[in-house]
Amino acid sequence: SKVRVADEKIVQANAQYGQNKTQKNLKFIVGDKTTWQNRQVSGNRTTLEALTNQLDASLQLLLTTFGQVEKQIAASYLQIGVAALDAASVRHDLAYAVKRDFNCLKAEAQVDVAKLNLQVCEKNLSDSKRLYRQGIMALYDVIQADLQVTEAHEQLERSYSGVKTANAAFLSDLEERVTGEA
Repeated sequence: SKVRVADEKIVQANAQYGQNKTQKNLKFIVGDKTTWQNRQVSGNRTTLEALTNQLDASLQLLLTTFGQVEKQIAASYLQIGVAALDAASVRHDLAYAVKRDFNCLKAEAQVDVAKLNLQVCEKNLSDSKRLYRQGIMALYDVIQADLQVTEAHEQLERSYSGVKTANAAFLSDLEERVTGEA
């Protein structure tokens, strides 16, 4: 995943920084060479067999690099910060995508709430009309109940629109993730 790749870049940047820092260190170099010689002459019969071992050791220290090693060390140190910021950005993008995906579920729940609200408002309007016909309720209350039904219809339409918007954002995000990882 993108998070794993970003974390790996941090590890690589740290390794490069460590490697660049060692360029200024004193180096002890050891070499070993083993040779086997086998010589045979068949006329007067001369046979020579020899095993030689050579061991080399040396010390290496850079006296001056004219600032090149220091620049490499500084650049690799800055690369660690860049990789860390990239990883934080990837994590932030992932959190944002999850929130956007969650918005689909939230929008669908809002539609359910708007439907229930509309049912309650319609029942209230029905009761208000019945009570008005019986002379128990004022016409003002019937008009208010009718206004609540209209507002509930508008809220339901806004909820459906919210579902469409959230689904479009989800599908767009899903397409970005699929094409981005391919």
